[in-house]
Amino acid sequence: MHIRLAIAAASLLIFNSAHAAPMLVDPTAAGSDVNATITSSDCYYCFVDTRLSGGLEDSSAMLDVGQSFTFDFFDLTVGGLVGGAEIAVDATLALASPEAA
Repeated sequence: MHIRLAIAAASLLIFNSAHAAPMLVDPTAAGSDVNATITSSDCYYCFVDTRLSGGLEDSSAMLDVGQSFTFDFFDLTVGGLVGGAEIAVDATLALASPEAA
């Protein structure tokens, strides 16, 4: 299952739009990560697997205030034989500062 993450530059930049520099959004930046854990389970042989999506190296953009783009950030695989489980997902998207762009 692919999770799509939309990045809105207006919500990421806290600077006045007249003085804001473009921001480089690069999901391959050091610090980007995803983890998932089963928090409660009533199923047999439940498992969860997460990983950053393949092809992220082609998913970067220089965004000005008000611009956005969407990309596949991580893959999530969940399985088991019978029953159900609750899963917590923790994802971190590392961003460069406007000055690094």
